[in-house]
Amino acid sequence: MALWALIKALSMAYLLACAGLTLAAVVWSVLRPRLAPQQRADLGYYASVGGLLANVVVASLIWAGVVSQHIRMTTGYFHELMHGGWSLAIAGGGLAVLAASLALAWGDWQRGRAHQRETRRRALGERDGLSVVESPAVATAGLVGVLRPELWVNPQYWAGLSDAQQALLLHHEKLHLKRRDNLHKLVLCWLAALCGVLPWLRRWTAMYELDCELAVDAACRRELNEGEYCALVAEAAQFSLPRPALGVASGISEAALRTRLQALLSEPRKSVRWLAGAVLAGVLLASMLPGLVLLQTATLRCLLACYLGY
Repeated sequence: MALWALIKALSMAYLLACAGLTLAAVVWSVLRPRLAPQQRADLGYYASVGGLLANVVVASLIWAGVVSQHIRMTTGYFHELMHGGWSLAIAGGGLAVLAASLALAWGDWQRGRAHQRETRRRALGERDGLSVVESPAVATAGLVGVLRPELWVNPQYWAGLSDAQQALLLHHEKLHLKRRDNLHKLVLCWLAALCGVLPWLRRWTAMYELDCELAVDAACRRELNEGEYCALVAEAAQFSLPRPALGVASGISEAALRTRLQALLSEPRKSVRWLAGAVLAGVLLASMLPGLVLLQTATLRCLLACYLGY
């Protein structure tokens, strides 16, 4: 009985997470522009992953409360309703939404594979602790991989850079490596696949792609010669447009690229810690709201007890 209740609790947690992350996505889209560009990537990542984990914790507490009989059936409102099949319908609904999300993710992955092609690779050795690989599969340069990351560079683009420009580029990519941006993108892609029926959550990955570039740009402007670095980014954008079909393409769109260039031309914005904390708390609270509402009154707690009890 406890195991069956746990299965239904996990299905409920998934539905609550979909509803909660929908609210979180709305709150994040409103509050995100108010943050400094260098703050957005980390906050967006922790808000999305934290929102999912928070819903799992809330659902686990609900399951533990029902199994331990701290949450009981106190009214007759839901007894016949849940005993008559609604309980199975809710559990099955969660599984159906999950199956649809995974099917969409599989389709997206297959379409992505269809556009990939075999490309030539040539190792150029190690530069500043990074393995550099020459390949026409990238538009300019990009960090590829999580466990053993490599810097892939377009042959024509790389050959056109001076030693000083290559050093600037390597510094940029090493900051991505230090921030673990590729790992965070992988986690967000998994989250997007898990909630694939919700397009606003799939967009969260694209937002992170832009935001981590903005964060690294802000750090490079502080640590490097600002004029030389901005010129390097502008030249890279000019080189990569118009974009050919590539085997390894960045998720940043042309509109996001324009946003990045505009940010480089603007005065750097200062980070406000209290605002970042308030935004993170607001997004996490929004993501937990559906689950917390179910625990507010005895009637709704009775609904949970009936759902997990049958």
